[in-house]
Amino acid sequence: KGGGLNALGRHVVAAMLSAASPGVDYDYTPAQVIAAFNAAYASGNSATIEDLKDLFDFLNNQGCPLN
Repeated sequence: KGGGLNALGRHVVAAMLSAASPGVDYDYTPAQVIAAFNAAYASGNSATIEDLKDLFDFLNNQGCPLN
């Protein structure tokens, strides 16, 4: 539960799982997901954190080829 970093954390975990899966054509590599999270976290800016959460939310809900 919760927004902000909690919400971003949930979407980053989903992004990492998709990015690391050979069966998923994800938009980012695991290294890119980590770098994006680290940058947003280090910024401490709530708008930056929310924007990244929204981006990963969108990417994570494009559909799943794994059934």
